[in-house]
Amino acid sequence: KKNENDMSLKCFNEEIRLKESKLGEGHASIAQTLFNAGDVYGEKENYEKGTLYFERAFEVITSTIGEDNELAAKTLGRLGVMYEKQQDYNLSSIRFTSSYKTYE
Repeated sequence: KKNENDMSLKCFNEEIRLKESKLGEGHASIAQTLFNAGDVYGEKENYEKGTLYFERAFEVITSTIGEDNELAAKTLGRLGVMYEKQQDYNLSSIRFTSSYKTYE
């Protein structure tokens, strides 16, 4: 599993690099790839790195398609998990609450 995760991250990071060079850093198509990379970092228990990718995905999502969509809600939920794993229960609670409000 470790080798698969490492290969996935290599591919995701290359995809991000290519999309950013062709489309710009804030292009909406990059958000899903950032989200996927965040998931892999979570699987690897690298919660700090996962948090960075999910935060960046959320920034791209909100600046391009807004906050009221399923991907934004899922990203906030994943951020809640990442912060919880890092024992930052205040930020975890804030992200989970925001995720639930988006789904309402």
